[in-house]
Amino acid sequence: MFDVNVVGPLRMIQGFAPALSKSAKSGSRSKILNIGTVITGGAPWHTGYASSKVSHLLFAQVYELTRRQLYK
Repeated sequence: MFDVNVVGPLRMIQGFAPALSKSAKSGSRSKILNIGTVITGGAPWHTGYASSKVSHLLFAQVYELTRRQLYK
């Protein structure tokens, strides 16, 4: 589950990063769209799923903050 919800998106972004960086340096606007879900309730059997989704969300937020610092 963690591989699909966190590692997969991370590897995809890393794979496209060179092209996105080149595009940003040339003045084009490139975007990464992350789609996730939010779990409410906190049932004990959802902890693996919920933690992988929170990890995906936090990774996306940190990536965006880093990108803004690099290309401001």
